[in-house]
Amino acid sequence: LRLMNNSDPQLDFKTQMQAVGEAHVVITNHGAFEGNMIYMRNSSLLVEIFGHYGNNEIHTFHRLAIMFGVFYARVHPRDLTDHLAQEYRLNHSDVVEVSNILKEYFSLKPFLANLKPS
Repeated sequence: LRLMNNSDPQLDFKTQMQAVGEAHVVITNHGAFEGNMIYMRNSSLLVEIFGHYGNNEIHTFHRLAIMFGVFYARVHPRDLTDHLAQEYRLNHSDVVEVSNILKEYFSLKPFLANLKPS
């Protein structure tokens, strides 16, 4: 498990590429950082925390995930309504939803195709 603050100005591009390239699962809020999914391995999972913003960006990263062979899921926290919010909280049902997505993904084990034999 690796936690990163993707809005940290000290987080350089190389570190971002390496982090998503090594990950089987990336959970991130909606935004430009998701473009790094082009460096994710086939069959990895991106979970997008997407608020109720009322704009047309709704399918942008889902389409990108399909093009790059990345599994994609979205969680809509009820309290996230401002795209520029510096901080927000996930409530219990949001965390359960993310947990269920992860359980389903790990039960399917699509990432096994990417593991190198030891």
